[in-house]
Amino acid sequence: MMEKKVEKKETALFLPQLVALGLIASVLAAASQAVNQPAQLSAHVNQEIHVSVNPGVSAGELPVYGQLSDFSFTERNGKSFGANELKQHPWIADFIYTSCTTECPLMSAEMARLQKSLPEQTPVKLVSFTVDPEVDTPARLAEYAERFQAKSEVWKFLTGPREKLYALAQKGFHLPAQAMDVAPQKHHESGHEDSTHDKTASVPKENPFLHSQKFVLVDQDLQIRGYYDSTRPEELERLLKTDLPRLLKKP
Repeated sequence: MMEKKVEKKETALFLPQLVALGLIASVLAAASQAVNQPAQLSAHVNQEIHVSVNPGVSAGELPVYGQLSDFSFTERNGKSFGANELKQHPWIADFIYTSCTTECPLMSAEMARLQKSLPEQTPVKLVSFTVDPEVDTPARLAEYAERFQAKSEVWKFLTGPREKLYALAQKGFHLPAQAMDVAPQKHHESGHEDSTHDKTASVPKENPFLHSQKFVLVDQDLQIRGYYDSTRPEELERLLKTDLPRLLKKP
């Protein structure tokens, strides 16, 4: 009888130790899980950041928003002009049409100011693509260019087949370009903050074409490096004083 009492007493004393050991094991397991969880989360975030960063872009460089394919159109002088002639030159592009009476003259006036701000013998080119090629012949583009005192060696005006011009705008530059007899569609620019261009497109009913008011900065390798609202002076200032000089320093 005495042995049973001793056995029960030992068991009673041992149970709290088991409970304590169980609690310690639970705490250690929870701590281990807490330590591992941030590491897993951090790896997931790092992976997303790695995917979103453009390859080959170092800290302080302009981002790369896209890569243009080769293209060739007809310049106002009647000669072919395109990607081959623009390689090794930083350039600024826009899309206009000569019969436009609203934003196009304003865009071209801003482009003329950019031209005036460039130094003599500049490697920078300005390129205006028409979205109305049936009307905007080389001769008509030449007349339009004269209105804005466009220098033939700096500022190019290009026309060509409509489907090729629109494909370059939409698939290359990620900008809207279409005749208004077709229902407007949203065009997104992946990889930068102002992603929808239909907010700054030509939408008045009296205008038969939809196009963007953005200027686009392209580098020597036909990579898109920036979008700038031509109606916002601070963006054009950033283009001229900050972003373009970065490309000019590029070896």
